[in-house]
Amino acid sequence: MGLLALTFMSCSDDDKNDGIKNHWTISCENKTLYDNDTEGVKLTVTLAYSADKDIVLTPVMEGNDDSVFEFSSQTVTIKKGEKTAEFALRACGDKIMQQDGNIVVAFLKSEQLNSESNKPAIVHAEPAVVVELTEQQRELIETWRKDYGIDIRMYLGALSAKAVITFNDDDKDLYNDGKTSITYNSVCPVTVSEKASADKIVLRMNDNALGLRDFLYSMFKKQSVADSEYWLCNSHNTDLLKAIGYNADKETFAVSLEIEIDPQTKEVKFVTDIPDSYGDETVNIPFEYNYSAWNRQKEMADNGSMFIMNNGDAAAEEIKMSEAIEMGITLNPVSFLLNSAMDYDAWENAASLYVAPTASCGDKSISFTFPWDFTYASGYEKIEVTLTNE
Repeated sequence: MGLLALTFMSCSDDDKNDGIKNHWTISCENKTLYDNDTEGVKLTVTLAYSADKDIVLTPVMEGNDDSVFEFSSQTVTIKKGEKTAEFALRACGDKIMQQDGNIVVAFLKSEQLNSESNKPAIVHAEPAVVVELTEQQRELIETWRKDYGIDIRMYLGALSAKAVITFNDDDKDLYNDGKTSITYNSVCPVTVSEKASADKIVLRMNDNALGLRDFLYSMFKKQSVADSEYWLCNSHNTDLLKAIGYNADKETFAVSLEIEIDPQTKEVKFVTDIPDSYGDETVNIPFEYNYSAWNRQKEMADNGSMFIMNNGDAAAEEIKMSEAIEMGITLNPVSFLLNSAMDYDAWENAASLYVAPTASCGDKSISFTFPWDFTYASGYEKIEVTLTNE
């Protein structure tokens, strides 16, 4: 029996609290778990209503095939009169992940809780970030140091990333649980780009550009595969998920970005002209998305694969996957995460938090501030990022 099957059981007829089904939800902090992180990710279990006596739960996980991670305690106790308790998922410290993946955290079924509505947490885990430089990259770094007096090494490696997203009043309820802001702490790997040259400093952030991968993935899902109110109610979209074999627990999402640093002024260029999902030019951040579900859809389109599209009571229609993408039946992250230009306030409304995009180099740090919106936004949000070489 699979792990998740162990977590759910039917309510008994004598359930307390006037038939309310007490159940748990596990939430986790906005943090990627690395295989050398012995502090780990904080998890919080929350009950639907306060416990009428101490409740002892046994945490279990799925996806830890190489036994790289462990819980901070073998049991989690929610005290009488309380609704929450905290525990952690952390690295054992002596084992290495071979590839990144998702770990599903749940609890074994308990005699003290009877419910079919439990909500496990999904923690994204990865091998520790290691940035290695080639001989050619080292030579460029030395050239920049001699010619321009800038030691670019202070901006390379596994940098600590702190990203603070401030939501406008019209978006915060739907997209941030009513909270004004949210903070993500992670690691952003930075190396020398292949586009760099002796007179051009170009750095590349792989996988977790600006420390925003988890945020951007969350915003993508809230507008698409996790939107049960609108997106999933469209049969064309659910047909697409079936066609590509979508699996929420196994899909991967990465974000890369290249920035240019002026060797004379240390000015940071990170905004430029880029095409949107329709091919039209706009001024924005040239994020590069690598999303497994979108990759499979693109492959089907490139191969000329057909797509069966149900039309309610009308007969199903078979079209090319490439045509479906043109119709907007797509999992392209750009279609959801790239909207308005950043070089001027395209919204000009009271809700919008527009700020001019800026970036600067400090001592072992690079800071970014910029406006950002998305397909279903009501205005700009403000994003502030600091990358620090600790």
